Amino acid sequence: MPELTGAEFKIASYLCGQLEKQAVVDTTITALSRATGVSWRHTQACLQSLAKAGVLLVYSRKGHGIECLLPGRHVHPIRSVSSSQPRAGNIKSG
Repeated sequence: MPELTGAEFKIASYLCGQLEKQAVVDTTITALSRATGVSWRHTQACLQSLAKAGVLLVYSRKGHGIECLLPGRHVHPIRSVSSSQPRAGNIKSG
């Protein structure tokens, strides 16, 4: 397990709690920011670093939020990600 900053830990803990209840978390950066108390920009940066470290798989759906799941789960995102949209680990603001 990689070393996490406080903000990364907050976000990872929140998402892992949600992922215990469901296979995929469908949310927005704004909603995640509000739920964790981490700024929008820092939430975006934390999602990128968590995805890069392999802690979470993050699928960005431009204009439609993000989907997060745990690595190793053989669940595909609920909505398909087109080839023109960023893949896991590449979060970009809309």
